[in-house]
Amino acid sequence: MKRSATNPGFNAAAALLLLLCAFAFAGCGGSSKHFDATGYPFSFSYPGTWTLTRSGVAGDASTGTDLKAVSVALKEPFDQVTLNQYKLKKTLPSGVNGNQNEVDRIVKQLTREAKGSAGDGKAVKFGGLPGYQYVVEYPGGGGLQLKNKLTFLFRGQDEFQINCQSSPKNFDAMNKGCDQILESLKFK
Repeated sequence: MKRSATNPGFNAAAALLLLLCAFAFAGCGGSSKHFDATGYPFSFSYPGTWTLTRSGVAGDASTGTDLKAVSVALKEPFDQVTLNQYKLKKTLPSGVNGNQNEVDRIVKQLTREAKGSAGDGKAVKFGGLPGYQYVVEYPGGGGLQLKNKLTFLFRGQDEFQINCQSSPKNFDAMNKGCDQILESLKFK
């Protein structure tokens, strides 16, 4: 069979291939937005249908520095990702993780107070920074069981906490959006 522009079967197959490629590159979920604000020590991409719900600066009287926080949401108040910057009392050498026993203790304490449960922490690396990640479940308002992917990353005297919180209804969409944020995360 001759393959040419005049062959109707070839034309239909080529059109279908182009259509499939267009859907693949479009991601079938829309475009992305990018957060990169002056003065913030991080930037990231997030799903284009989500909303930037909070960004701010909180002064830390103990260190005299401004700490940054930002949230993006699929649907407030339960389906959102919050990134917070905290200052550690000690400066960690480059590439060194925080103390996992201490992070485990804090996660377990907070989970117990919320009457929830937490899986074991696993070592991760996002944006070139080492850290730990936990899956935490706890009761939310209105009888919902909320699930969080809680990530702690460390650099020098900075601790970055990324809290990906979701309701059961939006778990899959939130998990994909959280992964997009974590995989695109860059530190300045």
